[in-house]
Amino acid sequence: SHTFQLSFENGATPTCTLDLISVSCSSTATTGTLIEGNHSFSFYVTDAAGNVSSTLTTNWSVDLTAPGAPSVISLAGASDSGVGSDGITNVTSPFISVAGLASSGTLSVTVSKSGETAKTCTATITSDKATCQITGLVDGTWLVTAVQLDAAGNESSSKTWSLEIDTVAPSAPSITSPAPSGTSPTRTFTFTGSPDSSFACSVGSTFETCSSPKIYSNISSGAKVFSVKQADVAGNWSSADTKSFTVAPELTLSRPAGATSSVRALVFHLVGTQAVNCSTITKEDFNLNKLRIDNIYVDPMQNLVCVIEATSLVIPGQPIDSTIEAKSVGFSIGFTSGDTQTGLTNTCLLYTSDAA
Repeated sequence: SHTFQLSFENGATPTCTLDLISVSCSSTATTGTLIEGNHSFSFYVTDAAGNVSSTLTTNWSVDLTAPGAPSVISLAGASDSGVGSDGITNVTSPFISVAGLASSGTLSVTVSKSGETAKTCTATITSDKATCQITGLVDGTWLVTAVQLDAAGNESSSKTWSLEIDTVAPSAPSITSPAPSGTSPTRTFTFTGSPDSSFACSVGSTFETCSSPKIYSNISSGAKVFSVKQADVAGNWSSADTKSFTVAPELTLSRPAGATSSVRALVFHLVGTQAVNCSTITKEDFNLNKLRIDNIYVDPMQNLVCVIEATSLVIPGQPIDSTIEAKSVGFSIGFTSGDTQTGLTNTCLLYTSDAA
């Protein structure tokens, strides 16, 4: 119902209508209970001389229908840390987004947890949705309750949703593979962590998403550190587990001075500061196509002996196709008749079965 306050000159008599039906009135007019819908109230006055005033009219609508309950509650944008749309976050003052609302009105969100003071926020509804921020939530599970109020003040039924705040970082994962060694630029690392965790790995300073096993290729030589850390579903990152390792410099073959076109046995110095390590390498140099060291063993004199396969081994002036041995020894090696190199150390001797 509505009550109208009427103002007019003394001695005048008011005439009132409600929805075009005459109603009694004096200095006030009360409509009584109204049904839902559009309504109008009008009045005019007649003075003692019989003069009639103009008519004043007001129109309004009675809305008794509550809007529907909100349909979707979620964390908005960056408030949804870790795994998306799971209702778990490490943000303690998150923005709550509610959709499925009326086209206008007000959103009210209340967040409650046993033993904690309830938190409330409100927002104006725009385009059937609204977002407001709840501040100061502690770790644990909170009950989120959302209602909407339309322009007439009708309150909807509620929509509830569970929100978990988790700011505790998980423990570090564990690297399970041993520290690698050797000259190979390709290294493989295995590790374990908590279920449902995501992982980030690095060799250096930049972490990237990874899973076990993690394979790195083309690692430069030198001392390195492999690191792996894990994040839980809330987006909390652990500290990193680390494993130190060294990639020894790769041996480089260089043709020594003194080799001539009549050489039947070629000597290549091994350039590198590390101990000779004939791990699997591929080289294309000195007309050696696809030179590959395929096997390693140590002879009784502790000399490192490598068995090499070379396709189309070409010495200037004379092609040779055969299996070749390489030994890191201090031999006296003949290049040509009368030309002898002695005391060669840290060298690799390539020769054929009929080498001089």
